[in-house]
Amino acid sequence: MARGRSVGVIVRIPILFGLLAGKFTRDSRFGDDDHRRFNLSPDKLKAYLERAEKLRPFFRQYQGQSMAQVSLRFCISHPACQTVIPGAKSPEQVVENCTAGDMDPIAMETVPEV
Repeated sequence: MARGRSVGVIVRIPILFGLLAGKFTRDSRFGDDDHRRFNLSPDKLKAYLERAEKLRPFFRQYQGQSMAQVSLRFCISHPACQTVIPGAKSPEQVVENCTAGDMDPIAMETVPEV
């Protein structure tokens, strides 16, 4: 729809607060100073993680790449995407995120519907 109207899309939360990096469980809790504490209630966290779990077979196709890299690749592979704004909490995460741009695009037809 956006492309048909010559509108570019900016993807703002491509790793879903880190949930698509595979590092959290439904028992995860965030500190008082962590914005995710306010954005992710326990029920919302559970629902997002259940959806992310359905994507695990898709992520496993990309051996040697982190879930964060695959998530970013998915976003930048979409033809309507003009830019992606990932978050990072460490210099290592910045490097990991940046390398996703050097990888081949993901074919949209290989992405499961969740």
